[in-house]
Amino acid sequence: MIRRVLTLIVVVIAVVFAAVFATLNTEIIQVDLLFARYELAQSFVIIGALIIGVTLGLAIASLFLLRVTSERRKLRRALSTAETEITSLRSLPLQNAD
Repeated sequence: MIRRVLTLIVVVIAVVFAAVFATLNTEIIQVDLLFARYELAQSFVIIGALIIGVTLGLAIASLFLLRVTSERRKLRRALSTAETEITSLRSLPLQNAD
């Protein structure tokens, strides 16, 4: 319950900041994308760049997490195999050292 309320508060604050940012940056700028040229409000260009950056960052982070998760799974399998081997070795009778 508290988590939902805090999430709602953060979202409302972010929307208010975005609205204020958009109203303060209404200047029209020209954006050249090599294949097309657009005239957009400065705030849309900045927010668009931010969204693209966050999306690319999350994609790269998810690739890293997939690699770490795969390595973790492999290490858990190796640990399980080692624990099984140790358990089977402990159940063997001891031989005389004489």
